Amino acid sequence: MPPPTAELEHQDSTVLTGDERRTPDGDLRPWHSRPADGQDERMDGVDPHIHVEQSVTRHDPRERNLLAGAFGLVGDLPETVATGCGLKVPYAMTSTRPESVTCLACREHGSTQHLLVAEEIERLGSMPGSVITGAQASLVAEHHGELARRFGGGS
Repeated sequence: MPPPTAELEHQDSTVLTGDERRTPDGDLRPWHSRPADGQDERMDGVDPHIHVEQSVTRHDPRERNLLAGAFGLVGDLPETVATGCGLKVPYAMTSTRPESVTCLACREHGSTQHLLVAEEIERLGSMPGSVITGAQASLVAEHHGELARRFGGGS
C-alpha cells in the first residue's frame, strides 16, 4: 500500500497541499497567511503599522528585568497581543516607545492610558501606609505623564 500523501484532489481539479484549506468564499491561500478570526485584512493581510498593547504597562522591559533579577526567570512573551486600536497583532509589531508607534488610534490610546496610570500612581503615593514615598510616586507619575505627551505628539 503506498504511503498517504499530503495532497487532496478536489472536484474542480485544484490540488491543495496539506497546509492549505479552502474557505467558503473559495480562498486558497495557506491558512497561516490569512487573518485570524475577528481581524481586519489590510493590504493583502499585511498590516505595516507598529501598534501599542491594549494594556500599556504590561510586558514592559523594565518590569521583566526586575523580575528576572529578583527571581532569576520570567515567563515567555505572548505570540500575539490585543492592541489599543482593537486588532490582534504579533507581539513583534508592537512598541512601548511612542516614536515607534505608527498606528494613530494606538498613539491616542497610549496617551490616554499613560495619563490614567500617572494619575493613579500619584494617588497611591499620597495614601497613608503606601510602600512608596510621595517623591517616588511623583517621579513615576512624571515619567508616565511624559510618555503620554510623547504619544500625543507633544515634545
